Amino acid sequence: MTRIFSGMRPSGKLHLGNYLGAMKNWIDLQDSAELAIYSVVDLHGITTPYEPTSFQTNIDDVILDYLAAGINPEKSLLVRQSRIPQHTQLMWLLSTITPLGWLERLPNWREKVEQVEELGDKGKSYQNNLGLLSYPVLMAADILLYKAHRVPVGEDQLAHLELTREIVRRVEKSGERAADAEHGAFLRDRREVTHGAIGDGDELLTGGDRGRLRRGPVDSSGHVRCS
Repeated sequence: MTRIFSGMRPSGKLHLGNYLGAMKNWIDLQDSAELAIYSVVDLHGITTPYEPTSFQTNIDDVILDYLAAGINPEKSLLVRQSRIPQHTQLMWLLSTITPLGWLERLPNWREKVEQVEELGDKGKSYQNNLGLLSYPVLMAADILLYKAHRVPVGEDQLAHLELTREIVRRVEKSGERAADAEHGAFLRDRREVTHGAIGDGDELLTGGDRGRLRRGPVDSSGHVRCS
């Protein structure tokens, strides 16, 4: 089964750049993949300065924009990252085997630190925080939780995909057993994480069977409920 995973931070209403740069590709992929999972990655969204009073509205807007742009709930699974605790549970487990140096060398982290520093007092509490540094480990957990085969991302995120591959290699090499939180079981080193680090560009191959995934229904208010 071919599985696609990607997501966007709830930073406000989506614009033409979001559509052309990501969502148009997502819409095409949902027709070719056996399972497409598209997420509002709100936990990633709080690693840099945000406005708490409008954050929930931004989340709702992103989900509605997904639907308006053509993401079909009959073909794709829409999820809100923070409503699924397995994202952070797996992230914690992966962080216990991820060296600090791997994260500090990522160019994206240095760029984010500089951007936060440029915000002055508004970004002061976010400077060099753990959430900003460990962002790529959470992204790895997002991908591996759903055992995605393809991960369509921008060029600025390719280093994070390579980090995901390195984490999987470390699991294989060390014989560690990373928790498969969806089942409450474990990913066995070479049997279920085989080919965890091959592919190029937007591909990431991981082994294992698909977990039980539930589609979030749309309620009367137009909001997608993700359980």
